[in-house]
Amino acid sequence: MSFFSREFQINQDFELTNPDLHDCEIVELKTSRGVGGRTLIVQLIKDSGPPIHMTLTGAVLIYCTAFRIQNVVSHVRLYSGVDCTRELQELEGIETTQEITESLNAKIRDGGYALVRLVPSVGCDIYCVCKQVEII
Repeated sequence: MSFFSREFQINQDFELTNPDLHDCEIVELKTSRGVGGRTLIVQLIKDSGPPIHMTLTGAVLIYCTAFRIQNVVSHVRLYSGVDCTRELQELEGIETTQEITESLNAKIRDGGYALVRLVPSVGCDIYCVCKQVEII
């Protein structure tokens, strides 16, 4: 699992604190498929600043729901090297089965993948299990 950013900090609740994406608006979602697997690019804007791009590469699960005119991020959670059973169970019956959840959780727990969760204040809720996270 690799993380790339200028300064990348996660608190004890697995919330991304630097860069601070609280109150950013999600303005674009883009997916692609290449040699390394699927990629999800989330473009965000904070206030009137320059665009922020979160690129999630090597994705084995992408789940986005409730995208609308305004999509505001409350917080971003990043899990890798820890048990994510509870977080992944929220997708069982919607996007995964118990067998898939257990397999994904093993990949995250082993540290080769991460679960990235963009929790909304309003709008789009995103779950992505991927190999690499880049924020620029």
